[in-house]
This record gives sequence, structure tokens and C-alpha cells, in this order.
Amino acid sequence: MATYSATAEELLTTKQESQLHVIWRRFRRHKMAVLGLVIILSLILMGAFSSYLTPYERDEPTADINLSPSGLHWLGTDELGRDMFTRIAFAARISLTVGFAVTFLTTLIGMTIGSVSGYFGGWVDNLAMRLVDFMLTIPSLPLLLVMSKILSSGGFIIQFPESVLRFFGWIMAVSDIKSIQQVLYIILILALLGWTSEARLIRGVILSLREQTFTEASRALGVSHTRIITRHMIPNALAPLIVASTLSVGGVIVVEAALSFLGFGIQPPIPTWGNLLQNAQNDLWLYPWKALYPGLFIFLTSLSFNFLGDGLRDALDPRLKI
Repeated sequence: MATYSATAEELLTTKQESQLHVIWRRFRRHKMAVLGLVIILSLILMGAFSSYLTPYERDEPTADINLSPSGLHWLGTDELGRDMFTRIAFAARISLTVGFAVTFLTTLIGMTIGSVSGYFGGWVDNLAMRLVDFMLTIPSLPLLLVMSKILSSGGFIIQFPESVLRFFGWIMAVSDIKSIQQVLYIILILALLGWTSEARLIRGVILSLREQTFTEASRALGVSHTRIITRHMIPNALAPLIVASTLSVGGVIVVEAALSFLGFGIQPPIPTWGNLLQNAQNDLWLYPWKALYPGLFIFLTSLSFNFLGDGLRDALDPRLKI
């Protein structure tokens, strides 16, 4: 009896483990996800402190052209004599900004349309899903190339608020208004063409939640549809959305790099990993390091976000008890 009582008392006094602690414990079991998180944080810090990492200016020639890697220039110099490490560090700032901004917008648009579609059903659901089907039929790459070419020629249609321009200019360490507008247009185009998968994902989750007991109880209490969606539906659908958003960041960075490599994305002198590859293609066989290092950073970033997404998927899975 004494042993049984001690066990019961121990159970009563045991502190409940917090949900965040459980998620972190599951996440850190995924070694590659932890490595991916470390790489991503390192890239963010490299971009944030890029102006302090080297003594060289981003756009100013510092030595002879096409120098191989050395102690003075860790990754060599480019075709204009600019330090490659300095350019790549600043490019991390631009490419990551584009990746995070596009993912935020696609998640916001997809979450709004998908949650409304799944909750109300009927003609609302049919209309939203036909819109998704229409967006999926649009050939994204040709449209991206055409729109990006219009933008690169200065055909700005929307004038962004000055506060938005200042904010993104500060984040990217860019002062030229035209260049900032060009980046914002690329972000807007990629977001408007990339929200469909998030909308379908959250719609499926909301469809399974709208018939749950807590939803019926909220309706019976007279809670408004907006409050049910924002306070009950979306929080319960965040786990798969977080995983999908994490995975999409790497994809956005690869798409932006491809556009810049083809000459239809963000234009020099603003450095991105994509246009650094484009500048190196003429000298690829003579000076391979000029293409190797930007390509390596694109590869590492995309792979790290994929590992991070896999780790979050395992950590946020409610079926796991470990």
C-alpha cells in the first residue's frame, strides 16, 4: 500500500511537459533537421552582417579580375575585380528576403482562400477551387519570363508605399528606389502565382475540422463565422501549413535564382545567387569557382529548408508519442 501511495503521489506532483518542449524534443532527434536549422541561421547571420564580414565594398573593384581564391579573397574575384565572398554574402540578404517574403504572402493568400473555401463549402468552395484550377493551368515559367522582362525595362504599374520601399531597402541594404521596386515586383509575381498548394492544403484540413464537436459547439453558442475560422480553425491547421511553408522557402529561392540566371529576374548591380551564376557562365570553363560558390549556396539553402521541413513534420505530428 505504501508503494502504491507513493506512486500515486508522484503522479499527482509530476509537472506536465509543455507542448513546445515536446515539439523541440521531437525535432532535435532529427539530426539532419538540426543541421539544416544551423545552416539557415548561419546564412541569415551572414546576410545580416555582410557589411562587417569583409573589408571590401559590394560593388567596387578591389583587385585584378578573375583571381582565384586566396587569403585576401577567400572566394576569388569576379569579372570586374569585385570580391566574390562579399558579393555572395550580400546576395544571401537579397535571396533570403525574397524567399521569406514570397512564402509569407503565398501562405497568407492560400490560408485565407483555403479556410473560407473549406469552412463554407457549397458554391463558395466550388468558386474557390475553380480559381485554383485556373491558376494551375497557367504556364508559370513563360508568364514569369514575360512579366519579369516588362519589369526589367522599367514598366512599373504599381507604386509601392514609401514606407514599404524604405523597409525593404533597409532589409536588403539597397538604396536605389528602382532596384527595390524591381525586387518587390518579383516578390509579388511569385506570390500571386504560388499560393495554390497552400490553399488546397488548408482547405483539406478545414474540411475535416468543420464537423468536429468544438466547431458545432461554437456555432450553437452563436459565435461568428469569422471568429470560428480565425480562433478555432486556422490554429488547428497551422502544423501542416508551417511544414509546407518551410519547404516552399527553398523552392522560391531556386525559382528566383533560375529567373536571375536567365536574365529575367533581379538585375545587377544588386547581387543575388542567381545573377552571380549568370555572370559566371561566360567564363565557366576558365574560372569555375565563379559558378561553383553561388551554386553551392543555392544548393545548401534549398537542402537545409527541406531537412528543416522534414524535421518539423515529424515534430508536429500529433500521432508521435516520443
